[in-house]
Amino acid sequence: PKTAACKSEEEVPLRGVPPPAIDRVVEALACVAQGERSFVIEGKDFLRVDTMRVPSVTVGDKEFEVDSMECAAPLPAGAGMVELCTSITITVMPEDLEPGLYAVSVVNPDNPNYPDNGDPAGCNSMLPDALRIVPPPSIADVLPSYVCLQDGGREVTVHGEDFLVINGENPTVEVDGTALSGGAVAVEDCNAAGLDVGPWTVERCTSLVLSLAQDDTADVRNPVIKVTNAQPAGCFDEAMDLWTVLPRPTLASVAPQPICNEQGDDVLTFTGTGFLDFDGAVPSVTVDGVAATSVAITDTSCDAISGREDGLLCTELIVTLAAGSIGAGLHDVVVVNSDPAGCTSEDMVTLAV
Repeated sequence: PKTAACKSEEEVPLRGVPPPAIDRVVEALACVAQGERSFVIEGKDFLRVDTMRVPSVTVGDKEFEVDSMECAAPLPAGAGMVELCTSITITVMPEDLEPGLYAVSVVNPDNPNYPDNGDPAGCNSMLPDALRIVPPPSIADVLPSYVCLQDGGREVTVHGEDFLVINGENPTVEVDGTALSGGAVAVEDCNAAGLDVGPWTVERCTSLVLSLAQDDTADVRNPVIKVTNAQPAGCFDEAMDLWTVLPRPTLASVAPQPICNEQGDDVLTFTGTGFLDFDGAVPSVTVDGVAATSVAITDTSCDAISGREDGLLCTELIVTLAAGSIGAGLHDVVVVNSDPAGCTSEDMVTLAV
């Protein structure tokens, strides 16, 4: 017998779509510890269905919501519409990802019966080693911890961790809010093993050498150091009370005067400001280039340096000159603070012999 030969008369469009393909993550290198960061996953054929159903995105083993997508014009697909997209934007919060290298996966929502039918959610793409999360830099100390800049420029070294050189760009450094020039910041103690990602070459360093310019400011200050890693990593660390900038010592008077140096040692009292007692190291004294036999600080003349435990600034020295070391006449007197601070008094103070 003949079949009924009936058929439906409605035409229902069937839309086939390709699997997604991830090209890259922008930016593939970032620090998220100090604030949320947005990342753009670029590629093709990321599927959005009826403007509501979007791909699932996984970084490592953590799934992230889709913030936005860049898509072509909608196309009919059965009773709905689909869009083929070229980018997906996600946001990573500070607590979401620890430092490390992550794969990124995108799964399209092209199985309308998922999860009831037990099949996969849809076609997927995975890009290994797509995103590196790095920690912020950390500052441990600044050496030397005392400097004087009035006699000329000095170098200090900032020690710490995770100072990153990215595509040849060093971290930036600010001293009390003023940025040092790029030429004034050099990196040392670097390791480049296994840190590159995407278009970025990365070195991890533990020392920054800062070239500080001469500065005639006559104040005692503990500058704040701020180190910020170059973009796209970003993140910073700042520290205070790790180092102190001191003015040169000043000499106001020497007593008694005049002295006779031929028949015995002379013990003199030097009065001034900024005589540094650095963990027991005291200034040196010369009279027309002749070094004093001994220099002692009068403890009662000293004050602690704010924020520091290893230094005092004093106003009185007890200086001994050996017998016969200084001839008769009027002699220039100079006080030099001990290393690492340095700097020399410039006051026109003389000693009559």
